[in-house]
Amino acid sequence: MLPIAVIAGAIVYGVLYYNFLGNGTLTVSAYTDSKYLQQHPLAAWVLVGSTNESTPYTVSLAPGTYTAVFHPLAGFQTPAQREVAVIQGQNTYVTGLYRPYVEVIEYTRNGFSGNNTKIIHSVTPVIWLNTTDVYITLQVQSLGTFGVFPHSNATYVFPASGSFNFATTWGNATGIIHVS
Repeated sequence: MLPIAVIAGAIVYGVLYYNFLGNGTLTVSAYTDSKYLQQHPLAAWVLVGSTNESTPYTVSLAPGTYTAVFHPLAGFQTPAQREVAVIQGQNTYVTGLYRPYVEVIEYTRNGFSGNNTKIIHSVTPVIWLNTTDVYITLQVQSLGTFGVFPHSNATYVFPASGSFNFATTWGNATGIIHVS
């Protein structure tokens, strides 16, 4: 009877050692990274070793060096892959920072550079850039009227879907933003 208990104890010890003491853990996360948006967690697929899951997640791995490969997310620049060292008995962290693409609509004396723009609501900042030497006043549907000083800009992140017209108040330049 004793040899069976010793064998069972050795098996339990081996399983515990291999799964908990022999491995390290890796916590994988993804966040927005933008001066226009408040940082918040994202659900992004990340491949580490043979584990491909949506963040955030924690995985138990044998000690060694792994590559975290961040998958693309619509409206964001994909973070570069990262090498990460997993150490036995320790937790290691890897985070991908996703920067949103920015849509710049430049105003010149000839009008707007982007007069039919597509963006993602709550993600893509729109920057109206005044490259002229005159103060311009813009009217943006559902946003209202605001001014942009010479060689300055105004930024807005649309919170909802829709199509929004914009124009200078004197009507010499117009455009539309399609927000999905």
